[in-house]
Amino acid sequence: MSSANPSSRTHTPLRLAVPTGVGSMHGRPASMGGVRTVDHTHFLSADVSQFEAPDVVVTANNRHITIHAEKVAEDGGVRDSFTQKSLLPADVDLLGISCTLTPDGMLVISVPRLTSHSDL
Repeated sequence: MSSANPSSRTHTPLRLAVPTGVGSMHGRPASMGGVRTVDHTHFLSADVSQFEAPDVVVTANNRHITIHAEKVAEDGGVRDSFTQKSLLPADVDLLGISCTLTPDGMLVISVPRLTSHSDL
């Protein structure tokens, strides 16, 4: 068994919180909103309504957030894909990142801000 240092990981996959009853989502083309800051939290949003929840992967690497989604055809080929990369501000608490997928297919990523500048 390897005793890898957790801080040496390059990517941290994040779980999506999917409201009950959300299945296949269709509609708008995938797009990305900008980083918004409300009080002590930064928010990013992406329209991934054309993908099913299991097909959406969010990774965090330092201050970089990557959203990737793929639709795979029955023959195994990729039918559609979406990738968005964003750089978060310096005052983020990466251990507090959370993701939510709304019933209408909006992926909302929230990242708490650090409590003080000495935490930077």
